[in-house]
Amino acid sequence: QGVCCWSRAMGDTKLYVGNVSWECVAEDLEDLFSRCGTVTNVWVAKQPGGFAFVTMSNPEDAARAQDEIEGETLFGQVLRVNVSKQNNIDTVIKYRRGGLGGSGRAPPGKGGGKSE
Repeated sequence: QGVCCWSRAMGDTKLYVGNVSWECVAEDLEDLFSRCGTVTNVWVAKQPGGFAFVTMSNPEDAARAQDEIEGETLFGQVLRVNVSKQNNIDTVIKYRRGGLGGSGRAPPGKGGGKSE
């Protein structure tokens, strides 16, 4: 069972965060991701643990968070950040290709960006 701290609003973009430490709580992720924009929801899995979902208020903030936080260390764990498959990934792709005023960078696995 996870811990949910904020409600999700329509139009938000959900990010999957992998390799999350058992020590990490929702407030830790909210603090980290809020430097990239407005966080509207944080859910941290506890059984099984090791992952979380962070919802950003728009695709631009989500793309910025993915770029800036992917590979950062939190509680000794290197975080993985990807757009959640539950999202409308086309919106983030459009932003990254410049369709919504973005940088033109493609998401991981789509011809550019960080990937594992």
